Amino acid sequence: MLKIGYFYILKDIVLGEAVSPNDSTIYEGHAAFWENESLKFFGHSSEIKHIRLCWYGCDRGRITCFEGQYQFFGTSEALCHQDRILSLLGFVGGCTQVITRRDEHYKVNAAAKKLIDRNIKYLNIPKDYPYFIGRLTNGLRTISQAV
Repeated sequence: MLKIGYFYILKDIVLGEAVSPNDSTIYEGHAAFWENESLKFFGHSSEIKHIRLCWYGCDRGRITCFEGQYQFFGTSEALCHQDRILSLLGFVGGCTQVITRRDEHYKVNAAAKKLIDRNIKYLNIPKDYPYFIGRLTNGLRTISQAV
């Protein structure tokens, strides 16, 4: 089944909310997701209070469906991995049914990126993490080898 939603890329891990086009996400987008969920995957960092405010400190994107048309938005790195990300969301075969859109909103904040890069060693995805979408490499959809 095809899914829509938003995602973050940390290392080669894709995290976020992916739902069927008829369903709603739990969080209201990137910022709300990051502020709450970063506590779980960066919880051991002494800088977690600052990390929680780094909504735009790493690559991210979104796939939407409006009037039956799927659209992919994202940072430049997300666009580079578009085919793999779309396959994780159930799209197959070159993803010709998806339109890629440029959007000024999808840029990485340099200061927030430095903070996340400095703390990436603390990245820890819980084994049963419900917002694990997949990996950009090797096609694994399980978390057992996530980090």
